[in-house]
Amino acid sequence: MTQSLWLESTLSQALLAALPYAVIAVEGTGQIRYINDKAEELCRELKCFKIDNGRLAFYDPYVQAKLMLRIREVCEAPPIHSPNLECLTDELGRPKLEIILAPLYPDSRFCEGWQEPLAQLILRTLLKNPGLDRLTPPPYGLTKAELRLATALVEGMTPAEYAEAHHVRENTVRTQVRGILSKTGTRRITEAVALFSSVAIP
Repeated sequence: MTQSLWLESTLSQALLAALPYAVIAVEGTGQIRYINDKAEELCRELKCFKIDNGRLAFYDPYVQAKLMLRIREVCEAPPIHSPNLECLTDELGRPKLEIILAPLYPDSRFCEGWQEPLAQLILRTLLKNPGLDRLTPPPYGLTKAELRLATALVEGMTPAEYAEAHHVRENTVRTQVRGILSKTGTRRITEAVALFSSVAIP
């Protein structure tokens, strides 16, 4: 675990470690100053980025160059700064990893020896939202069957694949899809997937 690379304060470590997201704090050079356990797990699972000599490195050179530019911009930003949003896709062009970049400003109450702003990266997988099917009650008034289907769609499964995997007729799945769209106020499956990908799991 590389969690304590820069934080001197136990309180700061506890606050960041308690976040329900994968979090990495880096300097403008990409040097990692903090990474929580969830981010390390994501690193091992997705294999699209790595920690190389204490630096954040993405395997795709284009992604690496683009994100390093964004990280430098975040670190050099004025005090008021809206978060940047980047999205990595898989080999089929589907969203794979959402990266929210926001500045993390020095606060002497929590950290010693921290002078310059850091870029805080919050990482979230979009095709995997463990726990979505356990929400009680189901969001948007969905039935349990509709919520199971919505979960599968978020994980990247097509309606046809879902029907085959769950031994359900495609007509039944189409009916459930219509129910999901109607109850969520979305028009297309992609909109519903984006909506459910943003549902926070406690």
